[in-house]
Amino acid sequence: MKIGELAEKPGIARENIRYYESQNLLHVQRSSNGYRDYSEKDEKELERIIALRKLNVSVKDILSYQEGDLSLK
Repeated sequence: MKIGELAEKPGIARENIRYYESQNLLHVQRSSNGYRDYSEKDEKELERIIALRKLNVSVKDILSYQEGDLSLK
């Protein structure tokens, strides 16, 4: 799916998605024409990121969690 479709589901700005990608929270494949091509896995990860951000978890801590260096307990 394209970035517009992905942004529409949770109702966030495309810029937020690009920011999460720039912070290495999302690792998106690109199609042959260079467009981002988001998978269902990317969508689930974005949902997790959004939920954690709503709980005021920092981007740095989310990255540490994704890398296995931090527990959410």
